Amino acid sequence: MRLPLIAAFGRPVIVVLGRLRYGSRTPAYAARRTTEGLSKPEIIRCLKREEAGVGTARAWLAMQAAYDLATERAAGTPKVRRLQPVA
Repeated sequence: MRLPLIAAFGRPVIVVLGRLRYGSRTPAYAARRTTEGLSKPEIIRCLKREEAGVGTARAWLAMQAAYDLATERAAGTPKVRRLQPVA
């Protein structure tokens, strides 16, 4: 029963729930975000993003680079003309 449960929810959820229950800094983070008006599912969603690495600048930079590369590939190769000799 446990293995399908872990497979269904995924590793980040298990880690986040453990951090919420037994962590030292995560319960304080959850309390602060609750006072800011976030619900518990929204807090868990933020923690899952952090665990997955989506919230880091490196991840955003990698996603932007992949998007730029994909758009350039979709645009095709531009026509290239020979340079005129300098007189």
